Amino acid sequence: MAQTMNRPDKCLVALDRGVGAIENIGAALGAWVIFGLLWLSVAEILSRNLLGAPLRGQFDVLVLVGPIYGLLGLSYCYRKAGHVRMDLVSRQLTGRRAHLVELIIALCAMLITVQLFQGSFSHFSRSYMIGDTTIAMDWPTWPSKLIAPLSFAVLSARLVLTIWAYGRLFLDPRRQPIATPVPPDPVTEAVD
Repeated sequence: MAQTMNRPDKCLVALDRGVGAIENIGAALGAWVIFGLLWLSVAEILSRNLLGAPLRGQFDVLVLVGPIYGLLGLSYCYRKAGHVRMDLVSRQLTGRRAHLVELIIALCAMLITVQLFQGSFSHFSRSYMIGDTTIAMDWPTWPSKLIAPLSFAVLSARLVLTIWAYGRLFLDPRRQPIATPVPPDPVTEAVD
């Protein structure tokens, strides 16, 4: 028997899709940056070996784009449960207990993410205020340092949705799961 969705559930679905779209863009951008860095490395090797001269500013580019491929996919990875999880205990739980454990984990992750957001935003602000630049090309570093707080803000939004989702499942375990990361089953992954 299918349950009809109430207004809060519809809101959760809409917010999940909206945050998911932002996460998809971040992950895709990170993937394209990695692809671009591959070609930059090829160009660097060719330039160094064929022309006898390295590409000027190549190291600065690597430093500046690191946060893009390192952090923009963070929330996407959390949504897909692609991160490392220690879930030997939580996999054994069902119903309210399982949802309570996941809720506590999400709350702890939220506390850590808020701290990381504050620290990275402070680091970005300091870089912007003092006019921090790269060593070789003298390019400003603040745009690169802005990626971290933006990534943590998106992850915070995802965690808020996860907390909401597990909270509603804790109250009524019969409800349809919405916006909850579903870890892959290691047994079926090993077979594939």
